[in-house]
Amino acid sequence: MDQHQVKETKCNHCNEMFASKGKYDYHFRRVHQNDVKLNRFDQETISVRRSTNEKFVCICDKGYQVRESFLRHQKSCQQWKDHVASHDGDCDSELSIQGNLINVV
Repeated sequence: MDQHQVKETKCNHCNEMFASKGKYDYHFRRVHQNDVKLNRFDQETISVRRSTNEKFVCICDKGYQVRESFLRHQKSCQQWKDHVASHDGDCDSELSIQGNLINVV
């Protein structure tokens, strides 16, 4: 019988080994990804940084450790929608929401 050699993926940030690329990707998003980019309706991009408690915190004070959960929440959060609508046309390059640094690009 042939034994298949398992190809492991190594994290360059912390040297941890993962049995699959998918497990590594999940680890990277949970532990090492520090920015989330949000596209607004006017094609402007907002970058949200992970806070000191290692979560992406919304203006409504809900925190998410995983980027995808934060992005899903943003689509339905009325406080976020109101905030974005009230800042349309502003030329500020940085906003601060609940300790998160938000860059408008």
